[in-house]
Amino acid sequence: MKIISRLSQVVLASTALMLPIASHAAWADWTHQVYVGLGGGLQYVSNKTRVDNVQNGNTYVNTGFHAQRFEGMQGLSLGLANTMGVNYFAVEFDAIHSAAYNNANFNSDIIVNGTPPETYNTAYTFTSIMPWRYELDGIFGRYVQPNVLAYVKAGATMGRIFTTFQANYDPSITFYPTTINMNKIMYGVVAGAGAQYLVNAHWRVGAEMDVVQFFNGHKTDSNYFYAGSSATHVNGFNGANFQIRQTNIVAKATVSYTF
Repeated sequence: MKIISRLSQVVLASTALMLPIASHAAWADWTHQVYVGLGGGLQYVSNKTRVDNVQNGNTYVNTGFHAQRFEGMQGLSLGLANTMGVNYFAVEFDAIHSAAYNNANFNSDIIVNGTPPETYNTAYTFTSIMPWRYELDGIFGRYVQPNVLAYVKAGATMGRIFTTFQANYDPSITFYPTTINMNKIMYGVVAGAGAQYLVNAHWRVGAEMDVVQFFNGHKTDSNYFYAGSSATHVNGFNGANFQIRQTNIVAKATVSYTF
């Protein structure tokens, strides 16, 4: 709810900034309409991860994943559209939902301190999900035909990501799995383009493609990420440095109703 409240405040602030412009003669030539919409389609999600300071024997190594998948998405939108002649401008708020997990795994040998050192096969697994994200966009378009609108969009987005990165050691030994969990709000930018067909004065159908890039996916975990018991930790360990970079490419169909 805090996320929705924050972005709603931005939408209201943006609308408030427009009010003084309304008294200007040029702005008076524009028509203003509120609309609501639904969208659904497919998105490609890429999660590039990196984990530094993974203890391997008496040293530290870096490892990571590139997890990717296609998944369905659904969205709701609320916007304020402004039109003058063939020119179009809108401010739009979107809430986008997806219930799919992004998963990856690989196996690697871990060297455990001992006399002599022993090598064990370790399974690394990664899972990630961002069930909801929210957008605030500016949309700039032009009517290329009386009933056809072409547009581009740019904006900001935010969403809470849940990730788990785990090393599952050989079950035949007594070492325990080590896990890094990240639960945080990530911020990013959106760029896209689309087209709409005006069925009548109220209804529109369309198609759109967006690219979404998130930032600030970083966590330093104070827990050890290691192979072996705590007795094998060496001096100078400052925690596992976990990083994730998420990119979404979205293709969706839309339908909207203008009041």
